[in-house]
Amino acid sequence: MESTMQDVHALKGQDFVRVSYPKDLARLVKESQEKAAAFWTLPDEIKDSFGYQPDTVRSGVGYQSAESGRDPKEHFHVRLADAAWLREQTARVDHPAVTAFVETALELLVRLKPFAQDDFLRPAERELDVPDLAKKTLASHEFWLLRFLHYHEGSEAEEFAAEHVDKGAFTAHLLETDSGFERYTPEGKWEPVEFGDGETMIIAGLGLQYLSRCQLIAMHHRVVANERTRTTGRDSIVCFFAFEDQVHYDKGKWGPTQQFPAGYFYRMPFEEFRTYFIQ
Repeated sequence: MESTMQDVHALKGQDFVRVSYPKDLARLVKESQEKAAAFWTLPDEIKDSFGYQPDTVRSGVGYQSAESGRDPKEHFHVRLADAAWLREQTARVDHPAVTAFVETALELLVRLKPFAQDDFLRPAERELDVPDLAKKTLASHEFWLLRFLHYHEGSEAEEFAAEHVDKGAFTAHLLETDSGFERYTPEGKWEPVEFGDGETMIIAGLGLQYLSRCQLIAMHHRVVANERTRTTGRDSIVCFFAFEDQVHYDKGKWGPTQQFPAGYFYRMPFEEFRTYFIQ
């Protein structure tokens, strides 16, 4: 079956759109999750030995564990621009589960490019009148960030991911092992959003809201726990897309976006919205 997209105008009307994968990509996403699941079960000393390479501008790459805070979890970041470093760390750790995980993740990033181009970017640019959306996103392919997340079983947290808005261009939720994702609606209510096996859900970040001059709105969202996920945990794979020459949210001036109430940017006119970015 070829990939298909829900009406792209849904991105404007309900701030997300679902896109089904072609069969080969669906298999690779599933395989990536299986490799990640094997990685999460490794002893902490092996995972910790991989290391994490921070980045002063973008999110870093590698493995990190956050056992405290509002949403305790562990995660692994992969970016093609840092493939050499990731492979160096993989060779140093020298564990077959680590090697299989990293190589599959890098392959997934490569395979996502034509899928994003043909099945989301070009239709969205054409139908939603966002000039240069495809060109700017494809030019920054090596900086797309693939994030593998594992929320721990046995957690007492009410939320696995605290309410927030993504700061990048847009985000593709490639896979979730359970329900719990919720969006904050323009009407001021939290509502669950689900997507099935074999499809991704794409939401706008602050970068796309900026590029579209507030015609598209960055979704405020969270992941809540339920009885099942508190017992078994929850995994997800997301891809954060970047723009070439992207204008970034000014965290130094305004602080973390988590401080703003849900829906803070939803009805903001562009001339006010742009003041929150580094010009």
